[in-house]
Amino acid sequence: MEILGVLLAFVGFALGIYEIINTLRGKENKRVLCGIAIAYLGYGVCYSVSQKDLRHLGVAFLFGLIFYAIKVLCGFLRMVAKHEKRSFRKNLIVLAVLLVGFIAGMMLPYDKAEEAKRAAESNARMIERAASSAQSANSRTDSEAATGGEAELQHSTEEITAESGEIEKNSSTTASSTDDSKEIKSFLKRNKEATETFAKNLKAALPLAGLDYTLDDVNWLEQTDDWAAGSRYNAQINGKIYIQVATINDEIYSIKNTKNGATDDFLYKNEDLKPDAGDVPDGSILLTDGELGDYGKEATTKSGYKYIRYTVPTGNYTVENKAKQSSIFVVSDSNSDDVSASLQLSSNGEKARLTIKDGYHIELSMYAQILLMPEQ
Repeated sequence: MEILGVLLAFVGFALGIYEIINTLRGKENKRVLCGIAIAYLGYGVCYSVSQKDLRHLGVAFLFGLIFYAIKVLCGFLRMVAKHEKRSFRKNLIVLAVLLVGFIAGMMLPYDKAEEAKRAAESNARMIERAASSAQSANSRTDSEAATGGEAELQHSTEEITAESGEIEKNSSTTASSTDDSKEIKSFLKRNKEATETFAKNLKAALPLAGLDYTLDDVNWLEQTDDWAAGSRYNAQINGKIYIQVATINDEIYSIKNTKNGATDDFLYKNEDLKPDAGDVPDGSILLTDGELGDYGKEATTKSGYKYIRYTVPTGNYTVENKAKQSSIFVVSDSNSDDVSASLQLSSNGEKARLTIKDGYHIELSMYAQILLMPEQ
């Protein structure tokens, strides 16, 4: 369906160019206009079905609106050039209808769970594209560092040869410390948004996450949206490992594997660090992504994706966002495609109402943190 939609959009585009040329020549063809309308509407239907997003019908009207506006403009220019007289009333009515269709179409419902999944996949593809260019730049940096390193090593060898006994031991210790310092300085030079404290903590956390690499193996690092308790960063290691690092005051809170769009594949978590959610009223339920708490349980999909589902008592709740941004999904225990409700909270402290029915559980977006307050 998706390929058919692309073909129909291309047909509509080609016919549109043909009709615009006809308009400039004064030979408008109503059959071609009908063909354009059918092609764009066919695109909207095919994409709405394949993407589970009826807003593509609005996009189809937008394509038609753009084409018809160009057509009307070309007709007006021809009228001026040929000193003709003609009415544009019908054309303006058609433009108004297309504009209303576009606005109404963009307000149609869509599958929010599917939209979130596509956003995660898109983010993973963007990370891979950025990695290729970053890896090329990193290779040049490594080459320059290697050249300078050889000269430095030769100079150090001459100094060590000239010394003896206790001085050699001290030099060896100093060299090890210097290597660590150079590694951190090189990392900070390549990643301006990172602090020295963060670099030191990341260096110490990588082995704890089962990643046998150094800071020199980090191809690129970029800061992304903050989470409830601090900053977080996307990174690539050794050209093939994609991770997301969450921090609390530059201390490493967690390291997640994000390759292939994974969101809850923890490689490391500092259990001694706890996100501060502020005051939690008695009777309320605090849910934090990645934390089991009293209501969380680990689950695995058929494809091997691991996540946490939160089974809370049924009823009506007032939901308060404790993070910068949180997405909440109420999903059936027996059918993951059955999403009875979803919320997008985009600011800390934002509130909304949520109903939990029997046989349903809650799933959270990455680094989400919410407070559920039962309604009396």
